Amino acid sequence: MLKKLIFFLPICAIAQETSAPLSVIPGLEKNRFDSAIRSVAKLDDPTVDGWSTEAFNETAGEQFKKIADFLASDHKTFPEGLAHPAFRLMASPARGATSAFQDQSLSVLRAASPDLEISERFQKALTELAEPLAGLSEIRSKFKTIRVEPGDEGTTTVTYVQIGGRDLSKAVQLNATWKCLWDTSLDPPLLKSIEVSNDDQVSHSLKNGQSIFSECTRSVFQNPETFDRQLIYGIDHWTSRFDGAIARPAAGHGLAIGDVNGDGLEDLYLCQPPALPNLLLIQNPDGTVTDTALAAGVNWHEETRAALLNDLDNDGDLDLVAVLGSKVVVQANDGSGKFELKTVIDSASSLFSINAIDYDGDQDLDLFICGYTLSSGVNLDDVFANPMPFEDANNGAPNLILRNEGGWNFTDVTSEVGLDQNNMRFSYASSWDDFDRDGDLDLYVANDFGRNNLYRNDGGKFTDVAADLGVEDIGPGMSASWGDYNNDGFPDIYVSNMFSSAGNRITTQSQFKAGLKEEDKLDFRRHARGNSLFRNRGDGTFEDVSVELGVTLGRWAWGSTFVDMNNDGWEDLYVTNGFLTAQGKDRDL
Repeated sequence: MLKKLIFFLPICAIAQETSAPLSVIPGLEKNRFDSAIRSVAKLDDPTVDGWSTEAFNETAGEQFKKIADFLASDHKTFPEGLAHPAFRLMASPARGATSAFQDQSLSVLRAASPDLEISERFQKALTELAEPLAGLSEIRSKFKTIRVEPGDEGTTTVTYVQIGGRDLSKAVQLNATWKCLWDTSLDPPLLKSIEVSNDDQVSHSLKNGQSIFSECTRSVFQNPETFDRQLIYGIDHWTSRFDGAIARPAAGHGLAIGDVNGDGLEDLYLCQPPALPNLLLIQNPDGTVTDTALAAGVNWHEETRAALLNDLDNDGDLDLVAVLGSKVVVQANDGSGKFELKTVIDSASSLFSINAIDYDGDQDLDLFICGYTLSSGVNLDDVFANPMPFEDANNGAPNLILRNEGGWNFTDVTSEVGLDQNNMRFSYASSWDDFDRDGDLDLYVANDFGRNNLYRNDGGKFTDVAADLGVEDIGPGMSASWGDYNNDGFPDIYVSNMFSSAGNRITTQSQFKAGLKEEDKLDFRRHARGNSLFRNRGDGTFEDVSVELGVTLGRWAWGSTFVDMNNDGWEDLYVTNGFLTAQGKDRDL
């Protein structure tokens, strides 16, 4: 039954409204979460400021949509106005493929890199591409263009391609990189050639139409009303019903898992946006859950970014720590799942994620909390931070470490232990491990808008060594996770960032920040690249192996973790990604 809880996630940002609708308060339409984004989007016309390459990207995107429509169809009606009469394909997805991975249910075929030019009609090439999808339903395609390069023979684009579909017996996903040459003398532009690389075909056999994991969220609730009245709705549903002066729901709310009542079953504490109560979901023997937050004294209605269930007083049960805006709330568990408020700690920062660790080896758990912006300077109508400079910001808010003094007393020792170094960044998440194997826990902090921190712990004193060890990882850091991916006995670090196809395209153009030195532009390009994997060499240094191991494309990645999904002894990577999904328009994800 634990499996159900481990993969239970708040789906309030992605679910469609399926229950009885609630009324919308007149005049609150302007409180919709995406209202600020709409005003920015008005500036997004590439022709206004001379970005012809971005205008071409939109045109090429319309052509890619024709391919997507063909792949999702019965393949009988071939799309017109796509390919040049002299079209050629560089290598073919079905040729030269070898097995890269195989187990009882999953196979990965990987095609060799092209070394010969193969002349084929476009219709034949596209039909061959569709062959692995024959008979499948729910076929979806995604084209993300990362380069647009005008030239004498036409315009070249480089595009990440993902195509997938399924039936009752299998699911298939095709991954590739297409380097396309377009004839731009015609309107619309026509494809002259496609060079295929990084070509994988992933197949997964299904039992009775079921994948490895099945969405079972609603079935877990003993009283489905909790789910149907709260968790099924998206953020915009609530912002149109709550006055912004009272509550401004936003993304980024955590959860904590642990056995709070000592019955041997894992329970779940779920954080919610402001004006909605946090939930304590107690697991029943049949695998369902019952919300006891009100009776347990933990149904906070304040914005709760993160929570932990840990034994802070060493009495054998799990206590609760919750981050409510700029406050840290600590509650003691009486052993039965009832909680008593013990400590409230104020901070100058708007707080995000939290860790409980014994950084000083005194046998009790201390608390480390990430700060994002100063709580006194938050504008509720501004959903964006204001980093200065954007790619290397140091105008965020301080993180803090609270030493456990016993008796529910905690002392802010951030400066005392050296964690005040490089401590004004936009910190989202942190992760602890003993990377240098000297017996104490070291700290990695993922920061939005710039450089990350790696604080080496030397007997309870910390030094930021990220720059020296090459793991600053300039980018929009969302999370960090330690794991030994290559089984060499040393912890490696994986960092979730936001991959940006637009950022990849724009930062490589000559007109991008034309007055900036080329080496300084590398920070902007790195900012858009995506996720990072740093291999621990075992000598106290790290190597960036992200590109060669193919783990950068996590899309808009909020979090990740190492986990051995198939129990083969090797740690896999699981990445959560996405953004707000409002009520659908055409082609809305």
